[in-house]
Amino acid sequence: MPARLTENVPGMVYHCRNERGRSMEFVSKGSRGVTGYAPEALERGDVSYGNDVVVEADRDELWTEVQGAVSDGEPFYVTYRIETASDDVRWVRERGRGVFDDEGELEGLEGVIIDVTERKRLETELEEMVGRISDAFYALDDKWQFTHANDRAEELIDYQDEGLVGRNFWEVFEWATDSKLGERYREAMETQEPTTFEFYYPEPLDAWYEIHAYPSETGLSVYFRDVTERKERERELERSERRYRALVENFPNGAVALVDEDLRYRTVGGDPLDVADVTSEEIE
Repeated sequence: MPARLTENVPGMVYHCRNERGRSMEFVSKGSRGVTGYAPEALERGDVSYGNDVVVEADRDELWTEVQGAVSDGEPFYVTYRIETASDDVRWVRERGRGVFDDEGELEGLEGVIIDVTERKRLETELEEMVGRISDAFYALDDKWQFTHANDRAEELIDYQDEGLVGRNFWEVFEWATDSKLGERYREAMETQEPTTFEFYYPEPLDAWYEIHAYPSETGLSVYFRDVTERKERERELERSERRYRALVENFPNGAVALVDEDLRYRTVGGDPLDVADVTSEEIE
């Protein structure tokens, strides 16, 4: 790539040999901003990018990932740490590909390396914040891929124990496509309006959840909690009230009153005139 075309590319554009030391044959001026080293220092070999700049703990994984992609004829996208000329440890993201001659022989690597330290800091802060949320929480991007899920979310809905991050929501929960859950999620994304509702997750979860979904242009943030116990209590109270109402309405002598927790009459049965000079309508 001509030097004049690389000057406006953010980050460090490079062409190097495919070896662990990453001997640089061309480095753009952006190397100063990323590594702190002048292009000439890397091109002459005064500083070895692979052996001096890349943090030692990340070197083997970087080599493995790059070689795997190159051998498959695919571009590579890798994130790792470097140590700059001023001894600062920075996070970088590299996008590159193998360069092959007419006979298909690998000549080297080329690509671009950008500083993503600030992005990594924000991602770490977000992960810590998500971990402190007492409710279950997960985030989906605009392709419906899980990008975050706290421990509580995985505990409640990752019933296959395969992890959620990186997977597609509709593939994990195939049944959700034609469900109320899917309908409310799609509506939230289309209208960009938050939504709150209760939903029963079928087997194998077999649980009720209170769900709060907040859409944005980049995806959907979902907070939810297991309310199965509360729903069961509500159903038991409804059954109990039906039993008592039946008893009240069929009580043969005197009056029976059913009151709520604030001592307000819910229903009155029997004949209150047998015990007081009032009617059931007046009591209720």
